[in-house]
Amino acid sequence: SFFRRVKTGIKDDDGKTVNIDRIDIPILIIHGDDDIVVPLNDAYEIYDRAKGPKFLWVVEETGHIRAYSTHKEEYEEKVVKFFDEYLK
Repeated sequence: SFFRRVKTGIKDDDGKTVNIDRIDIPILIIHGDDDIVVPLNDAYEIYDRAKGPKFLWVVEETGHIRAYSTHKEEYEEKVVKFFDEYLK
């Protein structure tokens, strides 16, 4: 947005996925399919370009940063499973 660019100097199309292909650690991407702040295509691009172990969960009928509040149990299960698998 205009205000983000003024505050941070970063344009909306800068930096979202610039170096993602250099990350080789496990990555968990959780994205709402109704997100109007960050396009769903960004999540797919991050997933496609990430080189390490990766998991993408597109949460149906969910907006920006709402996955936990709309799908609490499933969110907790997926995050705990990811942590158990990759952070032990």
